[in-house]
Parts: sequence; structure tokens; C-alpha cells
Amino acid sequence: MFFDIHVHAYSAVCPPADGRIQFAMQEEVVQRHEELGIEGGCLVPLSGPEVYPPQSGEECLGMCERSGGVG
Repeated sequence: MFFDIHVHAYSAVCPPADGRIQFAMQEEVVQRHEELGIEGGCLVPLSGPEVYPPQSGEECLGMCERSGGVG
């Protein structure tokens, strides 16, 4: 069993704040996990508003619920 201990994702497309880094959307993370045989992951909210658009814990919990994961 493989478990991703630290992953970031947005629930909607978000422009790269620094012009380079594009965070994955929830569906992309789930697809990649399936491709690699990863059974679960710990979704961590982004909280550096000086660099990236901030993200709430509620957004992360919503993504978990929509993907069938545990909140």
C-alpha cells in the first residue's frame, strides 16, 4: 500500500502565481494516484497568500468528499 503524505490541489483552475508553478486540480491528483497505485493521500491546504491564492480547509474537505475520500 502506498500513501501520499503531502499533496496540494485546487478545486478549480488557478493561474500560476509565480508564472511557473501550476498546481493540479483534484481530478488530476486522483488520476495520477490511480496510475501509480497510490491508495490515498493527505491533501494539505495552501496557506501562503503572498505567493499562492489561499485555500481553506473547507475547500480541501469538499474535494475529499467529491472524490470519495475521507474528510
